[in-house]
Amino acid sequence: MKATVYPANNLSLEDLCPIELLGLKDLSDSLSNLNASGPDQTPTKMINSWYREYCLNSALIQDFRIDSQIPTGFPYANYRMDAVSDHFAEICGHDHRLQIQKCFDNRQAIGTNLLKFQIGDSKFGVTPDKKTLSVLICAGEKLIKSLGWDSSVGSFEEYDVATRYAYHQVLDCRIIFLVLR
Repeated sequence: MKATVYPANNLSLEDLCPIELLGLKDLSDSLSNLNASGPDQTPTKMINSWYREYCLNSALIQDFRIDSQIPTGFPYANYRMDAVSDHFAEICGHDHRLQIQKCFDNRQAIGTNLLKFQIGDSKFGVTPDKKTLSVLICAGEKLIKSLGWDSSVGSFEEYDVATRYAYHQVLDCRIIFLVLR
């Protein structure tokens, strides 16, 4: 598989800090090393295994509640980010938050997944000294078909349309797509 970086909306790679670019390159390179074939290895198991290992090796916080006020006594999948990393970068002088969401679920979750990024931004308190970069990991339509995934899985193409048109007016967070092809 190959992971390709696509900025959403009006974001450009030139707008990113050097530390953000390095983080994206690391994440993209790691995803590009995935091999969808292998004994007893379904694509879903392979991605989940990669994700757990990547989070451990990168000191990412998994299953991060985007709002601490949300009770933990019930399923909170709609209120958590798959992974988050906070750090200060001396190179640029910013506090950074990297928010990662794996989006291989039903297309009905597109709005919820995008809204998580917006809420995560507001809870972090983005200021000139604080930056959040939201990374949405998804698959292109051709890969979804070739892996035999259900046709209801939301594709990069659908997420792209959602950020450009349907949710364009409510999203002001910085989103990068990492697209598996």
